[in-house]
Amino acid sequence: MKRRLRNLLIDMLVYSIIVVPLVIPLLGMTWLAAQSFSEKVIVGLLPSGFTLKHFSFLWRQIKFGTKVYPNIWPVVRNSLFLCLIMVPIEVLISSSAAYALSRIKAPGRGAIMNFIVFLHTFPGVLMLIALLYLLVQMGLYGKGVLTLIGVALVKVALDVPMSVWILKGFFDGIPWELEWAALVDGCSKFQVWKSVLLPIIKPGISAIAIFSFMSGWGEWLIAY
Repeated sequence: MKRRLRNLLIDMLVYSIIVVPLVIPLLGMTWLAAQSFSEKVIVGLLPSGFTLKHFSFLWRQIKFGTKVYPNIWPVVRNSLFLCLIMVPIEVLISSSAAYALSRIKAPGRGAIMNFIVFLHTFPGVLMLIALLYLLVQMGLYGKGVLTLIGVALVKVALDVPMSVWILKGFFDGIPWELEWAALVDGCSKFQVWKSVLLPIIKPGISAIAIFSFMSGWGEWLIAY
């Protein structure tokens, strides 16, 4: 009986530690949701009246910088287009580079990894002028869809170092014996990478895909 009571108290303590910190954020999100439908500013969690005026950007004209859009959807379309370019390119480059750095025992591999981390220490804002000049020279500036492709390439170049670092850790955790067994069975190096190793590191690929999508979705500085 005492043991059951002790276990019950421990469970209650653990759940309290988990749940209590969530109360304040949940209350804040509930207040924001109620406020978005309220006709005036509220203090509690129930809206005062009902209105959709706070969502008028969905169908009314909006202005971003010097550009005027009929509604928010062209902006959303551009963001989605940017993300859909970034994600597959970043996943392909990162998974290939991470596999090479994890499996190929070449001299200077440690220096390459240190250089990758070093590259990630520079914020994109420090390179804006150089990036603008580069995009202009490549014909990827001020030309509609080509501009978005240029922004996507820049974002991928800035994000790849961290993605390579993450995926290399996943490849390092896979036993060499698994790869050797596939090679003995007749697989090529490419087949081992594509059909054996990539399915194993799906959690890592999912992580960098989400990271890449969020990076593209939240991009405004380079795109602006």
